[in-house]
Amino acid sequence: MKKLRDIMRHGFLFTVQRGAMVAEAVRTMAANNVGIVACSTTTGSSGSFPSATLSRKSSTAGSTRLARRSLR
Repeated sequence: MKKLRDIMRHGFLFTVQRGAMVAEAVRTMAANNVGIVACSTTTGSSGSFPSATLSRKSSTAGSTRLARRSLR
């Protein structure tokens, strides 16, 4: 079975700061044609933000209001 390091390449992982606005995460995903970004803090990784979360949340909160929220 392949290991993750066998399929990852330099520039494979895209990150945003944990306190970044949702709009920044969306721009990062769109610019790099990916469906997920890792959220990081000064001490390391703190989670991920997939595009599925965006579509699920935008149906319940207005898209303008959602874009102004920060990733927590």
